[in-house]
Amino acid sequence: MVTWWGLVIEGYHLTQERLMSEIAERFGLTPGPFDILLRLVRSPEHRMPMTKLAREAALSSGGFTKVADRLAAADLIVRQPCDTDRRVTYAVLTEHGREIAEAAREAC
Repeated sequence: MVTWWGLVIEGYHLTQERLMSEIAERFGLTPGPFDILLRLVRSPEHRMPMTKLAREAALSSGGFTKVADRLAAADLIVRQPCDTDRRVTYAVLTEHGREIAEAAREAC
């Protein structure tokens, strides 16, 4: 049983490596930003509170801020303050970000 499980894990890692290599080559996305874009494209209104997004992506606050800065600089997301709670900031896909996220998702 352990041998079979090891083969499953090995297959997963090889598949992920090939997939992420293709995503990086075609869209210039590393695994972290790719994961964030996929989460946003599947979210209502293509937005999510940044703290929730960081938690779901298993990133620290500082680590997520760096990724979000790069995504914003690449015009893939914008930061949008919440109208009802000034403590909340949303990460929102731009039109360009949505196009890239959907194309990358289809490539999977």
